[in-house]
Amino acid sequence: MSKSTEVLIVGGGIAGCATAYYLAQQGISSMIVESHGIGSKASGKSAGMLSPVHGAKEPGTIDEISLESFNLHQVLADELIEETGIDFSPRFPNQLQIAIDLKGMDEIRFLQSLYEKADDRFESHFFEYEELNLIQPGLTPKTLGGLLPFKREKRLLIVNYSLRRLLKELN
Repeated sequence: MSKSTEVLIVGGGIAGCATAYYLAQQGISSMIVESHGIGSKASGKSAGMLSPVHGAKEPGTIDEISLESFNLHQVLADELIEETGIDFSPRFPNQLQIAIDLKGMDEIRFLQSLYEKADDRFESHFFEYEELNLIQPGLTPKTLGGLLPFKREKRLLIVNYSLRRLLKELN
């Protein structure tokens, strides 16, 4: 292993591996430092992105950079599938969010409005209690409603593996 590098990258998750991948394409040497191995622990479970529909209520919203982050993930995924032949099997995970008070309902309605404003890769469906109880029996009768948001997600460990494989070929 080389003792010098132009860029030192801390973290071997998708963001770190993608950084190394793009640097290698530019002919820039880099080294990834990861305590437990590339794509392990939290690094292998985080998409390393900013979601365009989360955090918008926070001061200094980062909507534009979040959408760009999401778009860059799509570009990278397409490149990796083409270059490695490994299909990550895009899927839509279910994340049912329920509200048991008016504050929770306000938050769900706000989140739903963000999904409506986002591009067509994001969608959601609002459910009243009666519908929710059919989908998820046993909810507390205090439940006022729920939101089922969807977003395109990759199998993160396979993405990390694909990036690692390409980096070995480039270095």
